[in-house]
Amino acid sequence: MEIFPEIASENIQGYQSVQLFRRLADAEVEFVVIMWFESLEAVRKFAGEDYEHAYIPPKAREVLSRFDDRSQHYEVRGKLDY
Repeated sequence: MEIFPEIASENIQGYQSVQLFRRLADAEVEFVVIMWFESLEAVRKFAGEDYEHAYIPPKAREVLSRFDDRSQHYEVRGKLDY
């Protein structure tokens, strides 16, 4: 969890927030991280030109047994509040 405050403290233009999801998956624990940016251009500024190359900080690499090499990006097309 110490990684997320570090990201926020960098004051990355267009960065909004991060969410961490966790679930038990057989004998492992799976994590999904969702980072929110105001635009794809902001993602590129954060991650670089190859913005689909997954950003895995060194501290996270030390504790994860495996991770995806590529990230996926989605546009928010709507939000429903009931």
